[in-house]
Amino acid sequence: IERDLYLVPIETDGLFRLNNIFFERTRYNLLPESYPELNRLIKVLKNNPSMVIRLEGHTEVFGKKKDQKELAENRVNSVKRYLVETGNIDSKRIDLKSFGGDRPITNELTEEARALNRRVEVRIIKK
Repeated sequence: IERDLYLVPIETDGLFRLNNIFFERTRYNLLPESYPELNRLIKVLKNNPSMVIRLEGHTEVFGKKKDQKELAENRVNSVKRYLVETGNIDSKRIDLKSFGGDRPITNELTEEARALNRRVEVRIIKK
């Protein structure tokens, strides 16, 4: 699989989306294309040792709400596991929240629009 990766500067306040986090559809295992973006987040966390973040998981709006929320939860857990295991980031610095399909970016039905809703966002809790 080939994809263009667009790296967005990581801000140290507020909320930002991890644009290059990829999962198989309806799955929660991280694809290797996700690693550059996650490694950038690891670098930010290492450079800011007091920073605490919350990973927020979102899915498309289709399907059962319970399944959406569970998938979003599993996806943010996968991201957290990568940060902890690969980056040696203290797990206490990473909070998790899953919204499932409750907070879509768009309600359009195109594949591109649906892909926008399948995302992980990072909220800075403490700098």
